[in-house]
Amino acid sequence: MVENRRGISASSGKAAHRLDNVPQNGGSGGGTTMEPRVAKLEADMDYVKRDVGELRVDMREIRDRVIKIEADVSHLPSKAFVFAVFGVVTAFLSAVTLFQTQIQRLLGLTIGS
Repeated sequence: MVENRRGISASSGKAAHRLDNVPQNGGSGGGTTMEPRVAKLEADMDYVKRDVGELRVDMREIRDRVIKIEADVSHLPSKAFVFAVFGVVTAFLSAVTLFQTQIQRLLGLTIGS
């Protein structure tokens, strides 16, 4: 017993009657409009192939850009280096502010009256 995609047995008389009622101009029936529909699908596939080819070219360009960006970023200082420099500068400025009067005396600068 052979079943079609709707689960109807093709060997029974009832199924044969139901299959005869399938419209011939659309859906799964085929008929006289099947050849133009297949031609349209083939034409659409040509567009899909063209678009996929363009996507491949675009992806190669993006990959090349990402490689260049990764190379450029690898030369930048790390986060740890930036925080270390910030800490040293902050400590230096804090020390200058804290010991301002001693530094002025050491350099012989007079404090304004």
